[in-house]
This record gives sequence, structure tokens and C-alpha cells, in this order.
Amino acid sequence: MTVGNQLTDLMLFISIGFAAGFIFDFYHMLKRFFRLAPWLHILLDFTLWIFITIITAFFLVLVNWGEVRLYVFLAMGVGLTVYYLLLSSIVKKVYGFFMDKILRVIKFIKRSILRFFRFIFKPLGRILKKLFGPGYLKIVKGKKKIIAILKPLRKKINKVKHKRRILLRK
Repeated sequence: MTVGNQLTDLMLFISIGFAAGFIFDFYHMLKRFFRLAPWLHILLDFTLWIFITIITAFFLVLVNWGEVRLYVFLAMGVGLTVYYLLLSSIVKKVYGFFMDKILRVIKFIKRSILRFFRFIFKPLGRILKKLFGPGYLKIVKGKKKIIAILKPLRKKINKVKHKRRILLRK
């Protein structure tokens, strides 16, 4: 293996470390914007590192015939360190900006759809109220009674969930 090939390999593994930092920052910002269950965080962490390991193994086989050398890990560490020192804060700001815009668009679409259905069903409810009169009011009152009956049950379920959380912490 010539010195030129070794330098090419070194630069490739530095760039793999750089890319791993880039991917990790993206994943970190996704976790910050979307609140997920703790078990899902563990699963996603595991999936992320499996993904990065597969990418590294692929390039290791492609470039170095699968030979694992110390300089491979050192180069990846250098790439990761350079990324975090130079670009991580900038990339996180850019990711945050775009994720914020994407979430705003999603909220706007959600609100628009809800307004559309309210616009359609509110007049429909008035028409039904006039057509069915007392029968419609009984349905609405029945719905309110069911909700009133279910409120204490919801409180009991929440207490059980709270006790379960306390038990799981210990």
C-alpha cells in the first residue's frame, strides 16, 4: 500500500468520523423536538449506533479490505473531534431552525384541517338541533353525563399510573 493510498484512507476515515458527528447531532435535535417515551429513546440510541457501525464496517471493507487498524479509530476520533469543535454548534442551530419551521407548518396544517371541520360541522349541528329539537339535546346531555361519569374513573387511572411511576423509580 502506497503512502498516497494510506493518506486517502486516513482522510476517508476522518470524514466518516465527521459524518458520524453530523448524524448524531441530527438525531440529538430530533430527540429534543419530539418528546418520546424513555424506552423509545433507548431503542433509537441502539438503532443509531448500529447504523453508524454498519456504515463504518461497509467503508472499512470497501477501502481497507476489512482490516481494522488503530489508525482507523484514531482518524474517526479526529474527524469527530474536529466536527464538534468547529461545526457542531452551527449545525445544531441550522437543524433547530429547520425543525422549528417544519413543526410550524405541521401545526398550521393541523389547525387548518380542524377549522375546516368546525366550519362544516358547526352549521350541521345547528341544523340537527333545529330538526330534532329535544332529541338532539338529549344526545348532547347524555354525552355530558357520560363524560361526568368517566371523570372520577380517569382520576383513579391517573393515580394508578402515578403510583406505578413511583414504584418503577425505586
